[in-house]
Amino acid sequence: MTWLIASTVIYNPEDGVLTHISTPDEQSITLTTTANLLLSLLIHHQGIVVERDTLLYEIWDQRGLRGSSSSLNQYISILRKTLSSFGLNFPTIITVPRVGFMFNSELAVSQQSALFPTEDHSHEPWVQKMPVQSPPMPIKQALWLLPCIVALASILFVVFTPAPAAIPTAPVYLLTRINQCPVYTFTKLPDAWQKPMLALAKTVQSLEHLSCQQGTVFYLHAQDAIVYGETGQLAMIECSLAQQSAEACLTHYFRGWSS
Repeated sequence: MTWLIASTVIYNPEDGVLTHISTPDEQSITLTTTANLLLSLLIHHQGIVVERDTLLYEIWDQRGLRGSSSSLNQYISILRKTLSSFGLNFPTIITVPRVGFMFNSELAVSQQSALFPTEDHSHEPWVQKMPVQSPPMPIKQALWLLPCIVALASILFVVFTPAPAAIPTAPVYLLTRINQCPVYTFTKLPDAWQKPMLALAKTVQSLEHLSCQQGTVFYLHAQDAIVYGETGQLAMIECSLAQQSAEACLTHYFRGWSS
């Protein structure tokens, strides 16, 4: 399977090839192994944050490589520029200050069947691969594969476990307060959206029994569809700050929220 990003870019996580949907023969880029694994993981987490430590562990440590925050930033920059070269000039990968990165939830991303018959896109993305053994394995071989199976289980746990929602690189905007703790939104809201977003914040506060502790900051993220009365993704990030850094963040995440 391949991914169609913003109805423009076809991405094959099996070989790391990005192609333009209208000019596949003219505009094609092959990502390096590290960049490919990073993009695949972010897309599988679209709309939710993957923490820096998780990315460093999954992309570098699991492969026996030494990663760093600097190298992670460089690869994120490479991916942004690569996607931008296909005409995606709006935010694709959002930086969450002091937490991690998120693939923009507002981008249309969907799985596609093979669009080009000459290419084999039938494999599942790397994060979903399971080792298959047809004949019975000797005990020694089974023991040798055990660490690989454990590592794969860890990857699948990360992929299917909800992570925090997004805090964009742009300045955040104060929406309201839970007692003395501020609740920010990611973008400046139109006047007509103020009341719906306030209502969402109060509803989540009530449902999740949120309380204000010293140093707590909240970030509310709702897809536009929710404000228009349709179904979408909603998240409230609850962060405890220490010396202006995020010490710990907990995300209250709702799929298929409908007002």
